Amino acid sequence: MNIFVCYRPNHILKALLYSFYNGNKEDYFIIGTGEVKDTDVLAMKIKALGYKVYTVNYICLQKNIIQKNKYIKTIFNLFKSQSISKKYINFDLNILNNTKKLFLFQDQNFLAHYFINECYIKNIEINLIEDGAGNYLPKQNGKNKIKLLSGILPNGYNRKIKNVYLFQPNLYKGFYKNKIKLLKNKYLSFTFNDNFNDLLKDLFNIENMCFNNDLSYTFILTQPLQTIGISEIDQIEIYKKIASNYKNKVILKIHPQDNIDYSNIFKNTIDGLVPFELILNSIPRESKIVSLFSASSSYQDKFIHYNIIDPFSKNKKDDILTIIKESK
Repeated sequence: MNIFVCYRPNHILKALLYSFYNGNKEDYFIIGTGEVKDTDVLAMKIKALGYKVYTVNYICLQKNIIQKNKYIKTIFNLFKSQSISKKYINFDLNILNNTKKLFLFQDQNFLAHYFINECYIKNIEINLIEDGAGNYLPKQNGKNKIKLLSGILPNGYNRKIKNVYLFQPNLYKGFYKNKIKLLKNKYLSFTFNDNFNDLLKDLFNIENMCFNNDLSYTFILTQPLQTIGISEIDQIEIYKKIASNYKNKVILKIHPQDNIDYSNIFKNTIDGLVPFELILNSIPRESKIVSLFSASSSYQDKFIHYNIIDPFSKNKKDDILTIIKESK
């Protein structure tokens, strides 16, 4: 049995695909809710499929740990969080006795830290699956050096993690190169049987989603710009500006952490609960994918992808505000 610790819809999708291809219906899903709306609904659906599911309100867990350690720096919070996490997570650790592997998508948060420590004690293999190539690409090396010098471990650097699975490992040149493994394309190729295909469509509510192969589409991927200080009004304006540059059919794919309601502005939207990877095989090959600064690599070898801003820019907010100013 494997355990997957997931927070977002695309984590759940990748975990389901991995479990399906390895034929293990006994896998356990630890799902952190609260960060993305309706993740708890996905958790209930997965449980209804026969998988074992345990949910943790990740946002509450994080707030409780930080509040109890508010006078201690974040780096030490991770070390003090284990005993506090046990009280809030309340997971039956006897389940780990039958666990072969732990799979994470992020390893530097309290929920992940808890399971890393508990699995390491029991000699369970701990693995990290790519969650955005930007965390691993060469331009991140400088930032990673700074983090290491400050005592903070970047994604994958934890000595307890055995393997780091990436879609394009050839792009990475860094400190933990010996850990890197290829995340095989079959996990996102969707060459599974019709029953599993129908299962995923039902799980993510895309039964009626279809695309006309005779049309040309532009998919605009939103991002939660509020996290870098961009207002909701300005965020809407910038996506309206981007959409105005394309004459073909524009579809707005909402980021799972983007809570803005675009329905009154854009005619065609795809909900944040739907992983974009899930529909890639359904869209015409000539489609364009446009984003502000996405570093995802799961689709870049199949479609034309434009980034308006360098994903590694140190002044993303200023770059975005310049675009907004020019559009007025």
